[in-house]
Amino acid sequence: MAYIQGEDRYQNNGIEVCYNVQTVVVVDGKHSLIVDCEVINNPTDHGQLSSMAKKAQKVFGKKKIKVLADKGYYSVAELKACKKAKMQTYVAKQKFPKYTIKRGFGYSYFLTRGLPSVQVENKLHFLAYNIRRFKNAV
Repeated sequence: MAYIQGEDRYQNNGIEVCYNVQTVVVVDGKHSLIVDCEVINNPTDHGQLSSMAKKAQKVFGKKKIKVLADKGYYSVAELKACKKAKMQTYVAKQKFPKYTIKRGFGYSYFLTRGLPSVQVENKLHFLAYNIRRFKNAV
C-alpha cells in the first residue's frame, strides 16, 4: 500500500518515501546510453511500458521499434498498447543501467525532496553515466 504525502509516496510497506525511475536506453550492444528518463511516485513499473516506449519512438523518430523491458513492466494492457503502436515488445529479466548507476556511483537514495527536484537529480545521474560511457567508448 502506498500513502500519498504531497507528491512523495511511502513505499516498502510504509517504511520510507521512495520514487521509481523509468529509463529509455539505446542498446546497441556496445554503448547502452540513456536517452530519456522519468521519475514517478508509483511503487511499481506497471502502466509505464507503453508511455516510455512512446517516448523512445519520439526520440528516435521511428514508428516501428523493438522494446526490451524487465518483468516489472509486464501487463497485458501495456503489451496490447505497444502492439497497437507497432512496437515489437520483449519482457524478460534484465539488468539495466539504473542498477549500474546505483552500484557504480554508490547511491541508494535521492538527496533532494519533491518530485520536480528528484527528476532533475535523476537526470544529472544519467548525464554522468552517459559521460562515463562516452569517455570509455572514445
